[in-house]
Amino acid sequence: MRHKDSFFEFQPVNSRARTRFRNTPQPFSDVILLEHAKVVDIPYKSGSIFVISQSPQLIISTALAPRVHHFQDLYRDLPPEIQRIIGVVDWPEPKVIIDIAESVQSGMAMGVSDGSVRAREDRSSQSWIISAPNGSEITGMGPVDGALCDRTSHRAELQGHAAIFIILSMLVQYFKIVGGKLTTYCDNEAVVKKFQKGWSM
Repeated sequence: MRHKDSFFEFQPVNSRARTRFRNTPQPFSDVILLEHAKVVDIPYKSGSIFVISQSPQLIISTALAPRVHHFQDLYRDLPPEIQRIIGVVDWPEPKVIIDIAESVQSGMAMGVSDGSVRAREDRSSQSWIISAPNGSEITGMGPVDGALCDRTSHRAELQGHAAIFIILSMLVQYFKIVGGKLTTYCDNEAVVKKFQKGWSM
């Protein structure tokens, strides 16, 4: 609403309301936002013109979130438990990551994981690689957690593949990939069958 040289807005009564507004006007200084607003209605009441629109402002402020400038920033922002699943990543040059993203987009990328268990040493680990046809690759490795009886080669192989899929989701998010494909391989028959048939958690 405009009154003389000032603008005011009436907030919705709640986040779902579309036609019910609070009675108290609030000063509105970001007039430039009106140029980008999606106008829903323009009623005329009591000598004032009201512009009802969907706000072009974000409901959740992005200022609180760390800015993503590089692909690695997505890894930085992951919860620690997800970072541990991925393990330690050998980050390649940006051009290499672009090559991998383009190969995912074209359906030519390949992912391979491997897992190992050393019961005597009470150690389990996994490693993975995602590569493009031209040899560009990103790799990682890390521990496999859990009780000793649970740290089987099957679990290690699954964690390696989980790491591949998490990195793949980061590539899709960062490069806005649509309709891509990643072919994965591992030498654990049970894991291969599960991925072919699918299973419920």
